[in-house]
Parts: sequence; structure tokens; C-alpha cells
Amino acid sequence: MKLNNYALVTGAASGLGAALSERLINEDYIVIGIDQSQDWPVRLQKKFNSNFIPICLDLKNTQELHGLKSEIEGITDKLDLVVFNAGLNHCGRFFSNLKVHLDVINTNLISQLIMISELETFLKKDSQILVISSTASLKPSYFQISYGLSKSSLNYFWRSIRKELRQKGISVTLAVVCAFKSPFLHKGNMDLSRHPRLLPLDYVAGKCIRAISRKRRYVFIGVRSKLQYIVFNLVGWRVGDCLTRFLNRKESFDLFDR
Repeated sequence: MKLNNYALVTGAASGLGAALSERLINEDYIVIGIDQSQDWPVRLQKKFNSNFIPICLDLKNTQELHGLKSEIEGITDKLDLVVFNAGLNHCGRFFSNLKVHLDVINTNLISQLIMISELETFLKKDSQILVISSTASLKPSYFQISYGLSKSSLNYFWRSIRKELRQKGISVTLAVVCAFKSPFLHKGNMDLSRHPRLLPLDYVAGKCIRAISRKRRYVFIGVRSKLQYIVFNLVGWRVGDCLTRFLNRKESFDLFDR
């Protein structure tokens, strides 16, 4: 008898989270989807009570996360895959609205620290973790300070804790992704009308699933993410920052609706 594989996906109601959930369901996973929205895509609604189990949680309200362990206990005793995908972005000057920046940090960083502590007992030998990071973690982002801070801190955390998890037979894949077509960008106060280089959503989802299947430690999705990672690590931040400015000379903050 084949045992069910369980995957937990955050930010599963839209964008990359929904795309990954659909692909995992097609690969015979039972997906536990976490999102603050109850407006689930129709394709996932058809899977309710069979291959998809929705949980409504607001990750920026970190107090809600302390009850996650008891909810998972009622579903399974092992998570074969955990996908930390949910994120919040805000483009604007730091001193304009401190509360928004704190919400970004709570959603992108603090929630993951709490969740991995809550979920530790469900991660067994051969379990996998996929963390969706961003090229914003590799370079200064003048109008994405809280987003870049949270993503760079996540990179540091997961690279540091990987050895501890590996001793338990748990693998971690860190995906550094360039900007891609997703509702996430529209919620971040961005003007995307003059930015034609966004990666297709299905392309990003496919790359992530492939990285999981191969148990890759890192995956860089988008040419620019690979180039920035190499430059920032080999020649240093000063040269890397100059290269970033050069690459972005034509776009010149077209992303930001200031």
C-alpha cells in the first residue's frame, strides 16, 4: 500500500504558492495550504477534502502561528515537504510607514522562524524544505529595505541551520529568484507597466519542482540572479553594487511607484 506524501505550502492561495500546490498535487502529494486569504483558486477548491487541505492563517500576526502544531497533528505525523513561499513586499521610503515595514519582516522572516520550530517534530529523515528567496537579498534595494533585509536574513538563517537539519536527514533547497509574474508584485506598491523582463510563473514553479526532485542545495532562477550571486561573492559588495546599478541603468526604479 502506497503511503501518502504530505506537503505544506505557505502563500498557497495565489501566485507561485498556488502553482506549486497544483504541481505537487499532480505528483500525488496531499497539500496543506496556508494563506491569510480564503479566496482559493477554483482549481484548488476542486481538490478540497481530497488532495488539498486549506488552513487560514495570517503570517504577519505571528501569535496565530503557535497553534499550527496542533492543527498539523490532526492531519499527519510527517511532512515530506515544507515550502516557505509566502511573502509580503512594500516599495517606499523607510520612514514613511514603520508598521508596514514591520509587517513585511514578520511575514517574511519571523513567521518562518516560528513555523520551523512548530514543525520540527513533523520533519523526519528524507523530509525536504524549499525556501523561496529573492535577488533582493543579494544587493542593496533602496526602496525595498524591509523586504531585502528579511530575505537576506532568511538566506543567512537557512544556510546556517542547514548543517543541523542535515544531521537529521532533512535537506534544504534555497531558491533565489528574479522578479516573476505574480499578484505578489502588485500588492507591493509596484508599477510594473514598464518592466517587460518578468519571468513566467510556470517557468519558476517548474524550476522549483525540479530543484526539489534533485535535492539541490541552491537554485538560481533567472540569469541575473546567477550573475549577481557570483559577483557579490567573488568580487565583493562594492563591485557588485556597481554592477547592479549598471544592469539597472535603463530601468532606473521603474518598478517603484513613488
